[in-house]
Amino acid sequence: MKRENDEMRRLVEQANQACSTGLSAEDYEAAFVAVVDFVHAHPGGRPTLLSLLLNQIREGGGCIEFVEFCAHELRWVEIRQGATDRIASTDDWRIKTPLSNVVRALDADWPDAEIYERWRTKNGGAE
Repeated sequence: MKRENDEMRRLVEQANQACSTGLSAEDYEAAFVAVVDFVHAHPGGRPTLLSLLLNQIREGGGCIEFVEFCAHELRWVEIRQGATDRIASTDDWRIKTPLSNVVRALDADWPDAEIYERWRTKNGGAE
């Protein structure tokens, strides 16, 4: 279990790094996919990933695109709750706007899904 958690942390760090240095989704999508594929293959990593995502939602830091991607793929209710709680706790539009996009990413018809190859190829572009 400790190895799974360490690997999850490493993958999340790589995903955020790839996103912060990448210029487009093509530059960081593979790192995002590695995280969600790992959690699908190792469900014991869910608490670690959830904790890291909720920390990004609460504290900022990391790439919001990574949180959106995970939110869309995983559809965890805790992500929605964390984002809506943070939105409700601030008047800062620099926090509200990106977190509103995280909430939208939880929807099956998230418009930004098309920028990622993972969902662009499913069902002719629809998820």
